Amino acid sequence: MKFIWEIRDQFIDAAAESAKVSALLKSVFGDDDQAKEIFVLRNEGFRPAEVQARLRISARDYESANRRILRKISQFSLKTNN
Repeated sequence: MKFIWEIRDQFIDAAAESAKVSALLKSVFGDDDQAKEIFVLRNEGFRPAEVQARLRISARDYESANRRILRKISQFSLKTNN
């Protein structure tokens, strides 16, 4: 019976962690879903060309989003360090 409780606790922990990650992504990227998706895919190890293909975006759109990502992370970092 202990095994079932351990699985339940792991599931609850994973759900809580997922909620924290979602909240953090929302606080960094706001409503910029494209930047958020690109950031997540790059973090998962996808290369830029793979991200572009997966999201069906051009290289130009990818680069624009990448600049927004860098800017948003920088702004978030400044906010949290003050």
